[in-house]
Amino acid sequence: MNNKFKAMLETALQGRTQVAVAEKAGYDPHTISRWMQQTRTPNLHAFEAVLNACGYELTIKRKQQ
Repeated sequence: MNNKFKAMLETALQGRTQVAVAEKAGYDPHTISRWMQQTRTPNLHAFEAVLNACGYELTIKRKQQ
């Protein structure tokens, strides 16, 4: 995981415990810990689930050229 991705995850988790977010997102807390330590990288579905659990919405749109 690159540093930008980790920073987004840290922002989403701000003020929340990894355990609480993991439970709400349906993931093991150790999994989120591994993402934060950058030893594992979540797929898009997993990242979206964590964002949703933190009250964020993932939006993808086409770049303007």
